[in-house]
Amino acid sequence: MQKYNDVHEEIIRRGLCNEAHFYMPEMAKTNQLKRVHHPEYVESTLQLNWPDNMLRRLGFGPLTEELIERERLLCGGTIQAAEYAIAHGAAINLAGGTHHAFSDKGEGYCIFNDVAVAAQEMVSVQGMYQVLIVDLDVHQGNGTAEIFEGNTAVYTFSMHSRKGYPLKKQSSDRDVELAAGTTGESYLERLKQELLLLSDNTRAEMVFYVAGVDVIAGDKLGDLQLTADDCRQRDELVYEWCFNKGLPVVTTLGGGYHEDLATITTTHCNTVQSCVKFWQ
Repeated sequence: MQKYNDVHEEIIRRGLCNEAHFYMPEMAKTNQLKRVHHPEYVESTLQLNWPDNMLRRLGFGPLTEELIERERLLCGGTIQAAEYAIAHGAAINLAGGTHHAFSDKGEGYCIFNDVAVAAQEMVSVQGMYQVLIVDLDVHQGNGTAEIFEGNTAVYTFSMHSRKGYPLKKQSSDRDVELAAGTTGESYLERLKQELLLLSDNTRAEMVFYVAGVDVIAGDKLGDLQLTADDCRQRDELVYEWCFNKGLPVVTTLGGGYHEDLATITTTHCNTVQSCVKFWQ
């Protein structure tokens, strides 16, 4: 959790932005949550009424009002980031990427799926024909895939490790599974190919980018072998693709569990710096 404070401070220290560039999000409304999560699930969560087996799947507990408020702020922040991106080209939620939350259950430290909530908001309220989710966390966005299965208005793309969590994968519109030990060179070449395919197979008007840094070698919950510089190049490939297509992009930080907190902080800040490179 410390990384969120550290990233905020490091962004300012680097001069990438100042306090005027930050906004305090509002909590997502109940009806916004219910567009992608089952109403019964939303209500039981707001009432802090989960059975023990659901808490075990989540990975922490018990539910508290403060925790649920945080989750709603995450979702509200990604919605507002999308609104900022429409106006300015790009915006970042310095948290978010809760892609393991399903329509009817939480999992993997995720209660509400902020990217799914915001993507559906763009379709339902902004009237977008299609939005694209590019999920490059080391773990598959299984909850996102389940929520939007069969929904042509949201195209889900996930490039992740074949092994490890989640053991049971869902079906995104496009899944790329990578072998353990995949290096940056192989990763970046594959991503270039996949972005070309996305150009051919999607008609998106906006991109949501889950920029997890748990792809870096040494991450406690990952098994890929990217360096921090590989991760920077990954981000720039995504941003350049969006920029050249004139697509507003919303970034969420996603995962990062390296033993060295400074490595996590630096790599997340590099994502912000890469974004600023194209939209400043």
